Amino acid sequence: MKKSKKIVLTVTSIFLIVIIGIVSFLSYKFNAGKNYTSDTLEVAANMILPKSETYKVTSTAKGDNQTKVARMNGCVYTFYLDNSGLSDSSARGNDKTMRLIKIDENGNSELFDSIPVWMHGNILADPLRNKIYVTTYEEDFFDNYYYCSVKVYTYTEGEELIRESVTTLADDKLILYEANPRVGADIDEFGNVAVAFSNYAGIMYVHILNAESGLWNKYPIKYYHETYMNDCVLYPYIRIKGLNCIRIAANRDTSVMKNGQTNADLMRNYTRYFSFDGNEWTHFIVADLRDKDPDGSKGIKSAPIDLYIDSDYNTHLITKENLDIKYYIIDSEEIKEEKALIKIKNEAAVYFIRTAEISGKKYYVVSGVGYKGLYKETGYVEVYEGGTNKLLYRNNSVCNEPYLYINRLSSENYLDLELISRDKDYKENSDTHYISLKL
Repeated sequence: MKKSKKIVLTVTSIFLIVIIGIVSFLSYKFNAGKNYTSDTLEVAANMILPKSETYKVTSTAKGDNQTKVARMNGCVYTFYLDNSGLSDSSARGNDKTMRLIKIDENGNSELFDSIPVWMHGNILADPLRNKIYVTTYEEDFFDNYYYCSVKVYTYTEGEELIRESVTTLADDKLILYEANPRVGADIDEFGNVAVAFSNYAGIMYVHILNAESGLWNKYPIKYYHETYMNDCVLYPYIRIKGLNCIRIAANRDTSVMKNGQTNADLMRNYTRYFSFDGNEWTHFIVADLRDKDPDGSKGIKSAPIDLYIDSDYNTHLITKENLDIKYYIIDSEEIKEEKALIKIKNEAAVYFIRTAEISGKKYYVVSGVGYKGLYKETGYVEVYEGGTNKLLYRNNSVCNEPYLYINRLSSENYLDLELISRDKDYKENSDTHYISLKL
């Protein structure tokens, strides 16, 4: 009897030890970490921005490839989409309003323009010329059909912000099915602007603004002929570093099979990389998971989460491949070299990693999900110093499913972050959490 009790106690003890070990491991692995602010920086702003009060705006949080916050002359520029009064967030036409906001150095915000739109866009700043650029995706109902367009609104800042011009980059009334809402945009230190969007016919359209001449150039790149499927890649991450250095990474979105049917199961199983050297465009596939899931039944995904061009004009591409973070350096000869990135204890829980260059210094910004204690799910954001990979900042009280946007390039000594919840059900109105770090 005593021996039986001893065996039971031994088994029970082993079981409890195993359970405690598993709980401890999971607690470590999925813990969001403690809040932390380095002595080398200061939290200049931590606030919730204005939002649409009556209905969840789906497309403010969409477009992870986009730029939604910019800085110029001590002020921050951003936007939100107003769905007020709507009962259907997916309704066609310019049923939403893009509310453009300026935030001064004291954290006071003011509305400086409103644009009727259908989908999300980008906002960019050119401090050299005191200009703000805003891309939009709009729809016009004409002759019983919705025609889409991609536009760029240009503002000049003086005593007040003045809308200077509106440039139409694509209009479906002129070229049917050219426009697409997944518009990516970037601006370099010289003020040159790059805008990219792809359509379902397998063409990537790139528009480049020469800051000196004020003229736009258009480049259509047909890419799907390389494969046996009618592939399209959307959500382009685009970066520009001078007019002769443009890079794009976009993930496979849908494919049209040989029988003409669309196979949505093949979404996001590779990334296509585009490069322009001033003379010609080249492109190839990277982060290719097609062989691991040929028919898409396993749900294996691959998508870019950041793109960065360094001072030597090498491209740094970060991808999320299934549950792993991958880091590539791509040089001018298209040689891919996989490198280790900052140490992340749970890559599966990471949503995005962004690279910023602030006052000539490099920083990594990471967003993801974790737990406080054992049960409370939370979003977090972290900032790491480039080179040393030293943690500088952590906030473990941001929204769940945090989509991350940053001012990627700035000569001012501030790093601005926006975090917006990607609520897949679109039932609740989500906040835009704005954080500004003085570095």
